[in-house]
Amino acid sequence: MKYIVTAAEMKQMDEMTSSHFGLPVMVLMERAALAVAEAVKRKLPLSKEADARTPRVSVFAGSGNNGADAVAAGRLLLLEGYRVRFILLSDKDNASELLIKQVGIAERYGAVMERFAELQTEKEALFKEAMYETDAVIDGLFGIGLKRNVEGQYADAVKYINACPRAHVVSVDMPSGIDTDTGEVLGCAVQADETVTFDFVKAGAVFYPGSSFAGKVTCASAGINVTGTDGDRLTPKAFSFDETDLPLTKRYSGGNKGSFGKILVAAGSGTVSGAAVLSARAALRTGAGMVKVFTAAENKDVMKSLIPEALLSVYGVIKENAEEAQKEQAQSSIREKLLRDMKWSDAMLLGPGIGTGRTASFLVKTVLEEYDKPLVLDADALNLIAMDDELKRLTAAYGNGINKWIIITPHLQEFSRLAKVPVKECAKQLLTLPKRLAQELHVTVLCKDARSVIADDLEERLCVNTSGNAGMATAGSGDVLAGMCAALIAEKESAFYTASIAAFLHGVAGDKAAKARGERNMIAGDIIEELKGLLT
Repeated sequence: MKYIVTAAEMKQMDEMTSSHFGLPVMVLMERAALAVAEAVKRKLPLSKEADARTPRVSVFAGSGNNGADAVAAGRLLLLEGYRVRFILLSDKDNASELLIKQVGIAERYGAVMERFAELQTEKEALFKEAMYETDAVIDGLFGIGLKRNVEGQYADAVKYINACPRAHVVSVDMPSGIDTDTGEVLGCAVQADETVTFDFVKAGAVFYPGSSFAGKVTCASAGINVTGTDGDRLTPKAFSFDETDLPLTKRYSGGNKGSFGKILVAAGSGTVSGAAVLSARAALRTGAGMVKVFTAAENKDVMKSLIPEALLSVYGVIKENAEEAQKEQAQSSIREKLLRDMKWSDAMLLGPGIGTGRTASFLVKTVLEEYDKPLVLDADALNLIAMDDELKRLTAAYGNGINKWIIITPHLQEFSRLAKVPVKECAKQLLTLPKRLAQELHVTVLCKDARSVIADDLEERLCVNTSGNAGMATAGSGDVLAGMCAALIAEKESAFYTASIAAFLHGVAGDKAAKARGERNMIAGDIIEELKGLLT
């Protein structure tokens, strides 16, 4: 498990390490500088050959402590024999105390400080030529507290850095111009090849588009302490899983097919069958002992042909142009079959491909009123709930019941409809809005995006899923994830853990599929196939 922190959380832990434990800030800064310098050395090691070219490093330092880190790293490289140019964007009047100290130390070691404003005006042609020859850039323009758009000479500096054709760009803590909490580009941003961050990865380097500006993220230890004054840990709220976090319960060797979860998958409609196939197959591949597909009668032959391992229960749709008596008869038949199958099941998935017509609305209402076991809601079920206040009320009432867990798995547009917040705003507030919706509906929210976020109404923590790749942005990928959630929730782990581990496994399987077939070529079924070697 890896923690992901906001700017406020990092500053709190940073300050506590110095104020409570007495570890000097200059010591923390030196350790940070060593890590940054090491990143440059790994990429551009000094050669022992007599005629070898000495790497040229340009250090861009802003007015704050991030600039101080960069200057300290440049000083270390200078002492190793690198050709280092120090470019300051501030003067003593607006520089932090630590920056002034680091500049003084570097100067005593022979470093020469240059002002960016003077280089822009008096020596612009020579400066551009020198930047063209630069082998590495250390970006120390801004730290983790930036909340405004990058403007003026700082924006110019970003342009100079990004225009270096051969330079390996190393950003200190965060790429300058990226919001530390959201990953938003604040006007313009440094395109780093590597970001060296300290002790904890910052949220802005995880979420897009910040992630695409961060390059390789190296998390180095600077010695930041997370233990509070009374021994309590200041635990960050957000975390992510990694490959060591796969403690799935080993299957009981004396069990039978009924021991490992009976999953009811209510999916598909008269015109859609693929969603039911994918979600049911994913549930089986994730370990469900038995899967029954509850779907429209039109899908009967498709289901028998494509997924013979699943049980099948079919119904006739409620026709909009039928007489009222016929509608009631169809409705009664659906209800009878659905109640029977719900009683059989241990957990249920509802929504993939069911549509948003009268039949689908009836299915959702019946399940929310009558089911009493763990439930996964996906796709069209969520669209119906977003459109109907009564269904939303039933969802909240269901999730507030004893042992009646709900996992909802909206993609960003579906989440936007449920939260009644524009999509762009949702993308900027992934560390806050999923929690708010989870509390409103008393559910676990798995908000699907390039970085999915899992939030629960009773959990303080958030899980940010970092596995997966762009090839998973393909039709049916969400159906696979929903089926996986249904299989895992039947194991009676918490809904929050279920959704978190399902998202992680889904991404890992997707990464394996991309490696085997390429991101452009992979399809949703490939993700299911890769579960075979992932789950034992």
